[in-house]
Amino acid sequence: MINVEGLECAVNGGPYLFNVFLLRISHEEIKKSLWHDCENSGLPASKPVRFRGMQKKGVFHPRNRHQGHYDFERLMAVSPGLRRFAAPNRRGELSVDFTHPDGVQALNRAILEEQYGLKVWEIPDGALCPAVPGRADYIHHLADLLGSPVRSETIRVLDIGTGASCIFPIIGFYEYGWSFTGVDVNPASLHSA
Repeated sequence: MINVEGLECAVNGGPYLFNVFLLRISHEEIKKSLWHDCENSGLPASKPVRFRGMQKKGVFHPRNRHQGHYDFERLMAVSPGLRRFAAPNRRGELSVDFTHPDGVQALNRAILEEQYGLKVWEIPDGALCPAVPGRADYIHHLADLLGSPVRSETIRVLDIGTGASCIFPIIGFYEYGWSFTGVDVNPASLHSA
């Protein structure tokens, strides 16, 4: 068992249960809190817990499908609604204004459709709209932590504070086949998710 700040993860035997709340803390806190506890957790020695790429901005986990820059032409072809938010940035590259919530939502919608095959993804006004690539990184590092970098229908995840975007369950299911239970204190978020 890993017991970190009162959160438990059954690593060996039975279905896995992991509290995604751990993913909502900073990378440094994850490394400090988990590294020591995971050394004696029972994870196979051949699958050490590593936090590759989490130290450098723009460097993603090797299994993260979001390496490099966004291909806006391809994203706009899949999700034409993104086109009205796309414009050249200061470097002349096509981008969106990340301070504009509708633009970020349109970009996420296009990414989710193009990369994950999700045809409908809507969140209510004012809901948090997390960046898909970064959340995918968390999921891949969680897979490493669980010693399960391949699809596994035996892993069940409790996502506390799943939010309206339901982003962790979407990515975790698509990438690894994990089953999720999402909880949130906001009924509108749960309804949207």
